[in-house]
This record gives sequence, structure tokens and C-alpha cells, in this order.
Amino acid sequence: MFKIFKLVIIIITFILIKTETSYSSNSLIDVDKLELKISDDLGDEEILERTYLKSFNKLISKIVLSKDYPLAQSEATQDVIKDMVFSYKLKDSRNNDNINDQRDYVEVNYKYDKLKVYNFLRKLNISFSSASEIEVSIFPVLVINNNLNIFNNFFYENWLDQNENQSELVTYLLPAEDLDIIDFFKKNSDSYNQINLNDPVLNRESKNIVLIFFEEKNDVLSIYLKSKILNDNKVQNLRFNLSSSKKSLDYNFIINVLKKNISDTWKLKNLVDLNIPLNLKLNLEIKNLNESTEVFDKIKFIEIIEDYKVNLITKDKIILELKYYGNLKTLQEKLNEKQIEMFEKNFEWFIRKI
Repeated sequence: MFKIFKLVIIIITFILIKTETSYSSNSLIDVDKLELKISDDLGDEEILERTYLKSFNKLISKIVLSKDYPLAQSEATQDVIKDMVFSYKLKDSRNNDNINDQRDYVEVNYKYDKLKVYNFLRKLNISFSSASEIEVSIFPVLVINNNLNIFNNFFYENWLDQNENQSELVTYLLPAEDLDIIDFFKKNSDSYNQINLNDPVLNRESKNIVLIFFEEKNDVLSIYLKSKILNDNKVQNLRFNLSSSKKSLDYNFIINVLKKNISDTWKLKNLVDLNIPLNLKLNLEIKNLNESTEVFDKIKFIEIIEDYKVNLITKDKIILELKYYGNLKTLQEKLNEKQIEMFEKNFEWFIRKI
């Protein structure tokens, strides 16, 4: 009798979850914290008119490669963007009772309809990136006569100040001045292209590492970039011509180009083909009610999963059918980010809470 009662609870729980998520977090993409300076006579409609395009540009910068920005932006008319917006919320500082936080700005949070965004990108043959936000330890190193200078150079001092069209996917962690780091680069000054990115000196703050070596000669800046993001290693060699009269402007421009490059590297690892939705049956073993519902609560926050349904419930397991974009490896990685393990057993796929 207890098992029957437990099964009824599980079924009801799934019905509630399905109803709740029919247009909830799994169907929406958040674009938060857009700030706009305002005057007292500025109404909600005018605030939205001034922020909807900014919200779309912020959305696009997070989910598509930088090379696809121009096409997406040129095809996104006012009506197209507003049709993709599901809802918005205004946080008006003028109504704030906190005297210390009464500033002349309004914060606007948008929610976009994920399926409409997918359809918009699909029509333009633009791939969607499901990359999540990450932290990266960045080491900008200036090379002068084979000496490596990490803490006293323009790129180190200005890296965090340059944020032109940044997607906010990558949070950069600059190392504080430290003797161990200085000694590390001194020891590797003759062979910096052989530096091991797994060295503990580099991995103190994050396991995601980007080393960038800048060497200038005859108004040409040569760059050697070596990165490790989620154990995906990449090496690039770049060259930029410099203007002798405006080098600081050139340097700032290069910082922004490199930031887009690093962001694109992370997005490429998470590209999803929106033209081919896939279906997959998964088995979720029933250990206890709380664990089962927790798995479902986490699944609904995975953007590449368009939909799911319960095909069968037995006393031992729940059989789900997922509709998702990408491939099995991407799905496994996204589930793993939510502490859900996906594994194969006897030619069937299973999931369980880690």
C-alpha cells in the first residue's frame, strides 16, 4: 500500500513539474540587469523602447559566435525582437525606500522565448552556443629581449578595463603580484611556448588558464596565446600592425579582439546545431522521491533540452524522453554541470544524481 501511495505522489509531482515548466525557466532565456539613466517623467514604454535593442545585443553576444553578430543584428528588426521577448520586469530606483540606494536609474530584466530565439537563428543558419558562465585566470605577459614581464605592462594593467561588446560569459581573474609567479616566468623565459598549463602556480584561482605573450618589433605586435578551458587546450599565433602615434588605442583594440577570441573559443566548445533536434530515452532509477524530483528540477534549467516527457513509471524507474539539440557528449557535459551523471548500461542510457 505504501508503494502505491509513493507512486501516486511521484506521478502528481511530475504533473506539477510539467505544468510549472510549460512556460518556465526551461522555455526562457534571461537577459538581466540592463541599467538606464532616467528622469522622473520617463514612462515604462519609453524605458522599454530604450532598452529592448540593448537587451537583444547582450543576448546575441552570449549565444552566438562574434562572426555571426552582424547578420543577427541586421536581421533583427524592432518587431522581430519584441516578438521574441516573453516578459520584462522593471526595478525602479526612484521607488526605493533605501536612501543610500536612490540613484537615477532603472534596471530592466528581460525574458526571451527560447523557441522563438532558436527559430530566428535557425532561419539565418546561425548555430546556438549553450556555453555557461566561467571564470578564467588570465596571464598577459610582455616579452622584452627574452625577459617576461607580467605585472608591469599595459595589457595587465588595462585588461579588466576594456569591456567593449563583451558577452559576460567569461569572468577574468588577474593574478595579484606574487614572487612565485615572477620566479615561474623567469624560469620559463627561454621556452615560454613550452609552459605546462597544469602547473600549480597557474592554477591557484581557476583551472581554466589563458597565457598571452606579447612581443613588439618594428610596429608589429606578435602574440602567442595558449589556453586550457575545461581541459580543452588550444594554441594560437596572431599578429597586429601598430600605429606608432596611437599605440594605446591599438593596444585597447587588441585587448577587445582577444577577449572576443577567448569567448568564441568557449562558445565553439558548446555549439549546438538547431536544425537537427534529437530524441533520447533515459532511465531514471527511483531511489527516493526527493532525489527524483531534484533531478527533474535540474533538467529544466538545461538550455539545450527543448522538452521532456514521462513515457513510463514503474516501481523501480522512470523512463523519460528528451528532445534536445547538440550531441550526446554535449548533453552529458550539460547534465554533469548540474551534478547528474549520464551513462550507458546494457545498450540503454541512464541518469542519476551524482
